[in-house]
Amino acid sequence: MGWTFTEELMHLRTYAGQQIADLRAHTYLWHQREVEEWIEEVLADESAEPLGIFYIAKSGIPQQPDQNYIGLLLIDFQREGADEKTARAGQSVWAADSDIPIPVEHPMVQQWGHKIIPASAGPTRLDCPIDWLDKVPTGDGDIENRWRERVRIAKEYDWI
Repeated sequence: MGWTFTEELMHLRTYAGQQIADLRAHTYLWHQREVEEWIEEVLADESAEPLGIFYIAKSGIPQQPDQNYIGLLLIDFQREGADEKTARAGQSVWAADSDIPIPVEHPMVQQWGHKIIPASAGPTRLDCPIDWLDKVPTGDGDIENRWRERVRIAKEYDWI
């Protein structure tokens, strides 16, 4: 699956919350870096990695509706062609957890995009919580099994 971007300006927490809800994730973890620190980094450096949010959700597969799976939600902002015209005069943007309007010029207000990578696709990130690997059954694929082993090795040797 490729990247999907919004057509409008949104606060990061609002956008991330919508994506987590759409995935029907019941457990999630923001990437270890602080969100504000990440915002500064990506705005200063176009090669910065997207924000990563690991999550656990129900599969939704009719044969296994209660089966949990681990996934990684990547979030980034529209780097090319970000369109200020979407910020009409007087428009207000709110964070999901606030009733205070945020100016559209605020760095946490962007045209956000997301990409979903299930563990079965072998995400490159290895900072998934190690206890999740024990809680969530392994899928049938070799790719997921190799990714889980790399996560365990990275934790064991303190690589992340």
